[in-house]
Amino acid sequence: MRGMMGVSGGLVLLAMLPSALCLGNGLALTPSMGFNTWNAFGSDISEHLILQMAGFMRNMTLVQLGYNTIVLDDGWSTKERGIDGRLEADPKKFPSGLKSLSDRLAGMGIMLGVFGDAGTRTCGGAAASYGQEHLDAQTFASWGVSYLKYDNCYAPKKDTGSVRGRFAVMRDALNATGHPIVFSIDDWGVTNTWQYGTYVANSWRTTAGLTDSLQATWEGILRVLDNSAGLGRFAGPGGWNNLDLLAVGEPVSEDLTTEEMQSHFALWSIVKSPLFISADLRQVTKTTLDILTADELIAVNQDPLGVAGDLIWKQGANEIWGTALQGGARAVALLNRHFDEDPQYDNSSITLHWHHLGWEGDMPATVRDLYNKKDLGLFTHNFTAVIPYHGVLALKLTPSKYVENFDQWRPWDCGIETDTGDHGVWACFSHTALDRPMLYGTVPITKAVAGALGAVIAVLGVAVVGLAVGWRLSVTRNRKSYKKWNEETAQAAAT
Repeated sequence: MRGMMGVSGGLVLLAMLPSALCLGNGLALTPSMGFNTWNAFGSDISEHLILQMAGFMRNMTLVQLGYNTIVLDDGWSTKERGIDGRLEADPKKFPSGLKSLSDRLAGMGIMLGVFGDAGTRTCGGAAASYGQEHLDAQTFASWGVSYLKYDNCYAPKKDTGSVRGRFAVMRDALNATGHPIVFSIDDWGVTNTWQYGTYVANSWRTTAGLTDSLQATWEGILRVLDNSAGLGRFAGPGGWNNLDLLAVGEPVSEDLTTEEMQSHFALWSIVKSPLFISADLRQVTKTTLDILTADELIAVNQDPLGVAGDLIWKQGANEIWGTALQGGARAVALLNRHFDEDPQYDNSSITLHWHHLGWEGDMPATVRDLYNKKDLGLFTHNFTAVIPYHGVLALKLTPSKYVENFDQWRPWDCGIETDTGDHGVWACFSHTALDRPMLYGTVPITKAVAGALGAVIAVLGVAVVGLAVGWRLSVTRNRKSYKKWNEETAQAAAT
C-alpha cells in the first residue's frame, strides 16, 4: 500500500510541476503562428521564394491576423560548416545571407525562424548543432532569428546523455544570447516530450507527422489528434503541445475535403497547438484561405487565459473537444469522425450538455458559430446540432452572467460521464494525462450487447445463488439425516 501511495503521489506531483516550473524566457505566452516551408516545398527553398511567400502573407492579411513568423525548414544550410566553424546558409539559395533576409522580413512585420538539429546532422544531412550549441545560438542571434525549430535526427551513438539533456543544452545556449528566440523541439513524441517539454522549450511535438509523403490524410489528422488526447494539462502560457504543421492549403491538402480541413483547423485552434501554415500560397483557393483566416477561431487559439483544449466527451465516433476562455466563456468543437461511408453517417446529432463545461444546467448562455460568425441564440442545459460527415461545428458559449471561479474550469477536470444513452460514453477522465491515453478509445457498447452481458451476468448470478442454496439445503438435509441415523443407531444398541 505504501508503494502504491508513493506512485500515486509522484504522478500527482508530476502533473502539477509543469504549471509551477517552466522555461521562463517570457516568450510564446500564446501559441506561435506563422508559415513553415516544409510541406509545400521540402528542401527546395530560396531567398526569392521566401520573399514571395512573405508578400502573399501580407496581401492575404495573414500577418495582420498573427501569422508573423516564416520558418526555413531543413534545406537552408550547407552540408558542412564554414571555415570559422559556424553554420552557413546555402549561398546558391540565399545569396544575400540570412541577416539580410531577416532584416527584409522585419520590414514587412515578419520574423525569421530556422530549422536546427540536436544530432550530428540534420534530417536532410546538413551540419547540425551537437557539440556546437552555444556557437550556433550566437550565430542565430546575430542573424536576428526569432524562432528555432529543433529536431532530433542523427543522435550521436556515443552520447551518454538523454534527448531531454541535448535539448536543454540548446535551451541554455539560446537564453545566454540575450536575444528572444522561441524554442520549438521535435522528437515526434517518442520520449513523451510533453512530460518535460515545459522545462526546456516553448512548444514540443506530441506525435509523428500527420502527412504521408507530404500529403495530408484524414486518418493522419485523427491519429495525431487521438495521440494528443489527455495532454492539455501539460500545456499553458510559454509552453504548448505542437500537433504538427497545418495541412490546410494546396498542395498538402489535395486529399482532404473542405469539411476535413475545417475540422482540422478548428481542433488545432481549440487544443492551442501552434498554427503554422505550410502550403504554397500561390495556389491557395478562397475556400482554404477562408479557413486559415477564420479570425474568431484564431482568437480562441490566442486567448490570453492560455488553457489548452482537450477531449471532454466521446460517444462512438462523435466527440466534443473544449477549452476555457478568459471571462468564463467556453469554446468547443462538435466532431463527426465516422470512417464508414454509409449514408447513415452523413449527418450525426451531437448534444453538448452544460455539465460538460462545468456549468449548472439552468445557466443561460449565448451560443455562437465561430466559422460563420453568427449567434445561434440563448440556450440553457444543452445544445444539439447535426454535424456532417467528417465535419465540425466550432462554437463559443458565453454565459449570461459571470460566476466566480468560471475561469478555473479545465477540460480535463470535469469528472466521468455517467449518462450512457445508446453507447458506453467516454468523457472527461479525472485521471492524470499519463493514464488517459491508455483509457482513450473505448469500444461502443450497444444496448443489445449490454443486455446480453447483463443476461450472462444474471445467469451466472442465479447459478451461484443456486449453488449456494443447494449447498445449504444439502448440509441441512445431511445434518437431519445424520441426526436420524444417530438416533436409530442408539435405539438399536439399547435393544
